[in-house]
Amino acid sequence: MKVAGLEILRCDAGWRNYHFLKLTTDDGIVGWSEFDEGFGSPGVGAVIERLAARVKGQDVFDHERIYAELYCFTRPAAGGVVGEGLGAIENALLDTKAKALGVPCYVLLGGKVRDRVRVYWSHCATWRINHPSLYEPAITSLDGVKALGAEVRDKGFTALKTNIFLYEGGKPRGWRPGFGVPFLPELNVATRKPTSSFRSPGELPRRKAARRFRGLSSQEPPRTTREAQSIVVNASPSLLYSPK
Repeated sequence: MKVAGLEILRCDAGWRNYHFLKLTTDDGIVGWSEFDEGFGSPGVGAVIERLAARVKGQDVFDHERIYAELYCFTRPAAGGVVGEGLGAIENALLDTKAKALGVPCYVLLGGKVRDRVRVYWSHCATWRINHPSLYEPAITSLDGVKALGAEVRDKGFTALKTNIFLYEGGKPRGWRPGFGVPFLPELNVATRKPTSSFRSPGELPRRKAARRFRGLSSQEPPRTTREAQSIVVNASPSLLYSPK
C-alpha cells in the first residue's frame, strides 16, 4: 500500500486556523493527522509540503524507515517546526496503517492505557475575555468570572484551567509575560539571591568563577578559552569529579 498524496486542509476557527493533513493511498485508504501553526509554530505546513515528494510512493507500513529518512534529510535543522512537520506526517502514516489493519491507532503504540479520561474546562474565562464575539457571554468584570465559575460547576466539571488577568480601569488585561503579553524580557532574569537552603556544595565558588569569567569583577577578563577554563576550575574544585 503506497502513499499516493499528501494534502493540507486549513479550517477557519474564528480567531485562528485549524490544520489537518490528509494522506491518501493507492488503495483508497485515507489517514489523518492534525498540526498547529497558531502558537509559535508558523511554517509547519511549508515543512510538510517540502517533504511530501519524499513520502509519496513509499509503503505506508514502513513508517519508521520513512521517519528516519525524513529526519536525516532535515538533520541540519532538527526539532522545532521541522520536528512538528515530521510528527504530522508520521501520525498520518500511523492512522492510515491502523485503518488498513482494522484496529484503533493506539494498538500500534503499545495498547490502550485507560478507558476514561477526566476532563476539565480549558482556558476558563480566557476566551470570553479575549474573544467575546466568538465566546459569549463576554466577561468584562470580576462578577463575570464568578458567574462562569458557577457555570463550570453546574455543568459537572470538577476542574478548570485559566490564565492570569489584571483588572485595571474597569477592564480585564491579560498577564502572560512569558508569551509576550506584556513583553517583559527582564522577568526572565533572576534578580534575587538564592537562600542558603537552595545552595549546593560548590555553588559559591562557581558563582565567583562565573563572575570572573564574565569579567564582572575587578580582575581582567580571560583572553583565551584555556585561561577561562583554568579560572573556573581553580575557583571551583567541586566541579572536578573522580569516581572512586
